[in-house]
Amino acid sequence: PIISIKALGFARHAHSAHTVVRRQGWLYGAGVFVTFLALTLILLAVKAGGAQIGWGFQMQSPWLVGLLALLMFTVALNLIGAFDISAGALTNLGGGTQSAFWTGALAVIVATPCSAPFMAGAVGYALAQSSLVTVFIFMGLASGFAAPVLLLSYAPALLSKLPAPGPWMESFKQLLAFPMFGAAVWLVWVVSLQTGHKGLLQILCAMLALAFAIWLLKRERRAVKGIGALGLATALIVPFMLTTVSQGSAAQTSDAGYTVEAWSPQNVREYQAQGRAVFVDFTAAWCVTCKVNELGSLKSKAVSQAFIQSNTVMLIGDWTNKNDAIAQELARFGRAGVPLYLYYGPQNNAQNPVVLPQILTQTGLTSMLLNE
Repeated sequence: PIISIKALGFARHAHSAHTVVRRQGWLYGAGVFVTFLALTLILLAVKAGGAQIGWGFQMQSPWLVGLLALLMFTVALNLIGAFDISAGALTNLGGGTQSAFWTGALAVIVATPCSAPFMAGAVGYALAQSSLVTVFIFMGLASGFAAPVLLLSYAPALLSKLPAPGPWMESFKQLLAFPMFGAAVWLVWVVSLQTGHKGLLQILCAMLALAFAIWLLKRERRAVKGIGALGLATALIVPFMLTTVSQGSAAQTSDAGYTVEAWSPQNVREYQAQGRAVFVDFTAAWCVTCKVNELGSLKSKAVSQAFIQSNTVMLIGDWTNKNDAIAQELARFGRAGVPLYLYYGPQNNAQNPVVLPQILTQTGLTSMLLNE
């Protein structure tokens, strides 16, 4: 959704001076580089302190996920016309030169967990190297992340094919509100898994307070605006009150009839001692790739039947919240983020599982489980 809004900003200036569009491209790239560098320095600092951390670690903090949910909700309200700030970054996120920088920064923060499958090897290698090499590799990744938008800003032939600014842009802007609402819903769901029912109620109340505050801030009377400002401050404070709860939802028995439990090294050894195959799914609620694999492959009827026929047990390592044991296991296989899928065949040694691709297919899974 954020990149789509950036495209809307390009469309707004597509028929203007090329210097304006190129400035937006470079500012977007600057936002990407600065944010990548900040995340890299945090990773190095935490690593130097002896703690385990991985790519996408920021999404393990409920307060940040809550703030992102409020931000997406606010941007959606702005796009749909609920309010307008003519001089602010929320007016045209990605449309103005000043906001292009923040569009790049926000794109990195939100998209980091989704990028893990495409950068797994590079990120895992980078975190195992010296600090200088790590920074160099991550800056290379930042270049690739920023390149599409930057190259587009230098492609006048492509930009000239965009429709001229007109009434269609208002409709398109309003249409983009709905992907932003969808992103807000997804982030609220992540918060609910991290913080439980109490956290879900808190973040929903914060969204209500935010919407009410925006409505009050549009009034003329100063006293009403003051109440609105108080409501806005309250909404922004709520995410910092969110607290992580222990997770148990991932370790449930499958309705399909095969065994599903929480991952632990001990569970792997115990099931292997019973002569059973073990499939390990390292996942997280905020990992979009994980959910696509889950819905498209892991929960399909064919794969479920293969689990039953092969008497394979599924162990789920849920990394939605910080978990050092899972981070250590990811690092053992050269990964810095999820998803990671491991398969221990009935005769496999526990130290040498098969590492599966990060994009799963039903055919590949069924063939592996049934040893076809």
